[in-house]
Amino acid sequence: MFINQNQFVKMVKSAYKSELTVANFDGGLYVGAGHWCCWMKNEHVPNKIKAVVVELSGVLPNNNQMFVVSKEKPENQYSFDIDNARNLIHRTSIANSSLRVTPLKMDRYSNEYRLLQGVHGVIHEVNEEYFLMIDKTNIDYNIESEPTGPAYYQRDQDNEVLDEEAEVFSLGLRIAANLGICWSNEICKILIFPLAFKEETLIHQMLSKVSFE
Repeated sequence: MFINQNQFVKMVKSAYKSELTVANFDGGLYVGAGHWCCWMKNEHVPNKIKAVVVELSGVLPNNNQMFVVSKEKPENQYSFDIDNARNLIHRTSIANSSLRVTPLKMDRYSNEYRLLQGVHGVIHEVNEEYFLMIDKTNIDYNIESEPTGPAYYQRDQDNEVLDEEAEVFSLGLRIAANLGICWSNEICKILIFPLAFKEETLIHQMLSKVSFE
């Protein structure tokens, strides 16, 4: 599985300080926080990840069960919003606009953000701590294929744009990516939400002219 288990456990424990969502649907375990979520096929969930969920919540969810737990409210708060989680994971299957991972990082709000480059050079920033959950060196090719991604969903009509509309188009791409940047294969799907900007920053404008191919 293309998951760095140590980093994933670290992010789960960090999420628990505010709010951690856990569910089981469509034959897989869902774990989510405010800026990321992940679905893993039940029979392939690593024991280390099962263990941290049980450590923090006391139990693994049953089929079609969902709960929220946190350090402040350690008793599981059962939820009926499982379709919202399912819809988030569904985004990974319709992602159609690829992003390139650049070697660049930005320091913001005491955190590092990895820069990804999309269509027309548009730059998106993903928290490096979340990005480090992706680790393709852990892929087991006996049970899974290379994951797609990073990618996000982009409507076809948005690709039909005139040059003079580039600035508006760029903002549209940024909003589209804010639906979540995805990595996905048969047994694991991850969605990470990038930083949102109301408009292009000067650095983004400059970097959009650089090719990282």
